[in-house]
Amino acid sequence: MITDNKKTKGIFSANVLKWIAIMSMLCDHIAVGLIDYIIENPTNFNSSLLVNLQYWSDLLHLIGKIAFPIFVFLIVESFFLTKNRKKMTIRLFIFAIISEIFFDLCFFNIPLEFTYQNIYFTLLLGFIAMWLSETINDKINLPTILTITVKIIIFIPFMILSLIIHSDYSFLGIFAILIFYLFRNQNRLNRVLATLIAFFADSGIGLNRPVYLAIIPIFLYNGKRGKQNKYFFYSFYPLHLFIIYLIRNIFIG
Repeated sequence: MITDNKKTKGIFSANVLKWIAIMSMLCDHIAVGLIDYIIENPTNFNSSLLVNLQYWSDLLHLIGKIAFPIFVFLIVESFFLTKNRKKMTIRLFIFAIISEIFFDLCFFNIPLEFTYQNIYFTLLLGFIAMWLSETINDKINLPTILTITVKIIIFIPFMILSLIIHSDYSFLGIFAILIFYLFRNQNRLNRVLATLIAFFADSGIGLNRPVYLAIIPIFLYNGKRGKQNKYFFYSFYPLHLFIIYLIRNIFIG
């Protein structure tokens, strides 16, 4: 089901999808790191304000549901488009380590907390699983159905590892990467099916319909990378988490 990446009709480059994803993610993290914190610690806040804040929290969380499907789609695209998979693996690992400090500060209010790891670890595991899968399947020539079976088997240990380290979205995040990987081509129907299968499997996400809004930008992807500023996008994750942490502690306490 995997084909070469070819230019297809669409209006969104990978760069545009990245902007949509990070803005959606920012909305969700503002809700979690600031608004939900106020709601859970309501001292000095009146009830009417809290009601309004709950409305905004719900809205931002809904918008935030769009982010992860797009990030999953993009990590698969990046795997096939990157010129150096080794460098990208190292980059994902470095930012996973750096981001963990700011992730824990933002969501747990301490510099290191080991019960839940940031999204970079999930993307890293999925990337390595794809790389291992491609390497093994390049060395053996199997019928399509067996090739797909081997790819699935290769992903299973990485799903288990995600459970062990408690990475964001856990094994379902790795499963989502697997589905986009298996369905990866520029056929728009395949993109829609991949999104539906990947996220319907997660009852926590799949039953929340706003996640499927991600189908629209993914469907409109044109197969082009667009103007790239990869270090900005990599850095945005830890940077925005740290800013949310600072705002919360300076202005809310």
